[in-house]
Amino acid sequence: MLSDWRQTFDQQIVTTKPCLQINSSFGEVDFLLFVQRWPPTVCLQVSKTIACEIPAGVNYWVIHGLWPNSLTPPNPSYCNKSSPFDMKMIQPLIHDLGKDWPNFFVHHKDSSFWKHEWEKHGTCATFLPALSSEKLYFAKSLELKEQYDLIEIFTGRGIVSRKDQPYSLNNVSNALYAHLKVRTLIGCEYAKHFKYPLLSSVEICIDLNCNLIDCPVSLEGCKAESVLYLPIERVDLKVTSTKPTFSDWIQRYYEYRDE
Repeated sequence: MLSDWRQTFDQQIVTTKPCLQINSSFGEVDFLLFVQRWPPTVCLQVSKTIACEIPAGVNYWVIHGLWPNSLTPPNPSYCNKSSPFDMKMIQPLIHDLGKDWPNFFVHHKDSSFWKHEWEKHGTCATFLPALSSEKLYFAKSLELKEQYDLIEIFTGRGIVSRKDQPYSLNNVSNALYAHLKVRTLIGCEYAKHFKYPLLSSVEICIDLNCNLIDCPVSLEGCKAESVLYLPIERVDLKVTSTKPTFSDWIQRYYEYRDE
């Protein structure tokens, strides 16, 4: 069910400003890429350089961003330096952003991630009425996350996170297609000590009228035949007197190869 702010916001603003295809002064924008990512893989990717922690209660796919894209690179970025991120503009959304768009990097505030995404990507989407302000941009992203719930989509097709057996990439792709009816992009990452690449992201392509479309064949996703869809593991806080370090957390994953 939508949060109260979403019900009010959708009624008052979003539904009165559908996406329309108009010319952009920021460069060529042909479609939008809505990207969700899988928390364990995010932390394993950065484990050697950045302290990373999955917030308590996060056991689902989270938002990475909503990105204006071009069929002819480069993609637009940092389109309007006169429109810096303003936390006050998204105050009604903070709770839901913290839940669905968290920052896993321990020494960074959640707002630093949102600032980056708005200034790099959001400012390039403001030519669309539905994304014409910072508040609208983040609200639309939250709406898309709720609409395309990857846990629900995968579970409905028998794909659940597990540590012991990989999934065929075709099975993952087919599960998405069966629900969405469009071609998506699946991301994967290789990590030390794992035989198979790790499922990392799902990218959904949306046209400028806010309809799902097949992602262009020019965009490349995971090339592996099989991927691991790791469960979210946390160190048991009951057996330690101190807060577990990320090295403790990542060691738990490395133990997979011995189990």
